[in-house]
This record gives sequence, structure tokens and C-alpha cells, in this order.
Amino acid sequence: VSQSRYSNNMKRVLILASIIFFVGAVFVHAYTSPGKPQGYVSDFAHIISPSTVTSLNKTLTDFSLQTTIQVAVVTVPTLGDETIETYAVKLFSEWGIGLRGSDNGVLLLVAPTEKKVRIEVGYGLEGTLTDAQSYGIIQNIILPEFRNGNMETGIIDCTNSIISVVKNGADYSVVQQQTSQPKGGDIIYAIFFFIVWGSGIFLRILAKSKSWWLGYRDWE
Repeated sequence: VSQSRYSNNMKRVLILASIIFFVGAVFVHAYTSPGKPQGYVSDFAHIISPSTVTSLNKTLTDFSLQTTIQVAVVTVPTLGDETIETYAVKLFSEWGIGLRGSDNGVLLLVAPTEKKVRIEVGYGLEGTLTDAQSYGIIQNIILPEFRNGNMETGIIDCTNSIISVVKNGADYSVVQQQTSQPKGGDIIYAIFFFIVWGSGIFLRILAKSKSWWLGYRDWE
């Protein structure tokens, strides 16, 4: 009887592991790359003027030379079937943003079609550019401009704010408040998202060795 129970338990574990792997694999393969990086600023959605792209690239190049920290600004025409969170994690991994061995990259991702924006931070900077800092920058710096139709200004100000936090210790911290208790559906979604998030983390670990260079909010 004991052996039978052990076998049944092992079967359940294997089935659950297979389901988790399958779900994670589906989400991993659903991602479509926007293309190769075009510098520190990759405007695939064509919402930034050429002069601003040139100016931001110079700013971020100088910042990287001074600090070794790499900030990538990316706009995409669409997220496809991805959430902004999973898209940011997978793009971060694909491009290997951040100095190899330091994981000190930052990704500012803007998806104008879905009206989503996210700041993805490498592990090496999480103690400086915290979730509260990223949320505050998005909430108080970039979203007001986006809502007024000033997307280019919002991207410039957001980039400068990220630099100010990392380089000068500026404080934009805003703690996001939990307004209600999670419902059953929210818990299921959280478990589901954790599986996807775990797959993304695994990809980011693998991507650390292939650097290509030396928070989200809806703004409706």
C-alpha cells in the first residue's frame, strides 16, 4: 500500500511539473522580438523624433561610460499576446541589457498601442532603483505627459529621472497601495503569472553572458 501511494504521489508531481513546464513554454514561445537594438534608444514604434533619439543616445552613452550602468529606451508597435511585464523580462533577456556579471541594466519599455509602460530593472540595481522609485517615476513623471499627448517629453523626463536616481540619489518613491483583498480569481492569476515570471527569470539568468553592449502602468 505504501509503495502504491508513493507511486501515485510521484505521478501527480510529474503531471503537475509537466503542466507548469508546458504553460511556461507556451508563454516563452509566444514572445516576438521587436528586432535588434538600435543603440541605447530603439524606437520601433516611431514615436520619438530623430533629433531626440540622437540626443538621448548621447546622454545614455555618456552615462554608461561614467557609471557602467546601461539604460535602454525601447518603444514597440505592439506587445502581441504578451503582458507588459513578460514582454519586458523577455526583451531584457534577449538583448542582455546590463554589464556582464553586474546585471546593472535598466529597460524603459513603452507600448503606445496598448498604452502601457514599464521600467524593468536588473538585479544589480534593484537596491537603488526600487519598485517604489520606478512606480513614482512612472506615476508622477511619465504618465502625466503621456496623458496630455506628450509622449516624447514623457520619455525624456523619465530617462532623466532614472539617471537622477541612480547617479544623484534623487527620490521619486511612491508606494503603490493595495486597495482591496485579493479575490479567488486574482489568486489563480497570481499563481499563473508566477509560473510565467519564473520562466522569464530563468531566461534572464541564461542571458547574463551575452550582453550586446559594453513596474508598469496603464496611462489611460
